[in-house]
Amino acid sequence: MDKRLAEERAYVEGRFEDLKRYVDKLFADMKSYVDGRLGEERRYVDGRFADMESHVDGKFAELRAYVDRRLDRLLAGYSSYQEFFMEYLTAEGLIERGKAELLKGGG
Repeated sequence: MDKRLAEERAYVEGRFEDLKRYVDKLFADMKSYVDGRLGEERRYVDGRFADMESHVDGKFAELRAYVDRRLDRLLAGYSSYQEFFMEYLTAEGLIERGKAELLKGGG
């Protein structure tokens, strides 16, 4: 009886080990699948972030160029207006020619 009980116990333990290996393999396969899917999704999201960052950087560069152009035009207009105003005041005799040149930045 002890021999038969030992054989049955060995059989059950063997089956248990087989089932344990099978379940471990299933979990490993599942983990591999999930890790693969998460890796794909992460690469996709990272790619989208990179695209958005590139797009925002491009828009920021466009905005900076636009603001620079507008400021250049504004400064050019101000400079022209300042020169015109100095010429006008000089022509009216309100400012001497030397002082007008000094105010215009001509030296």
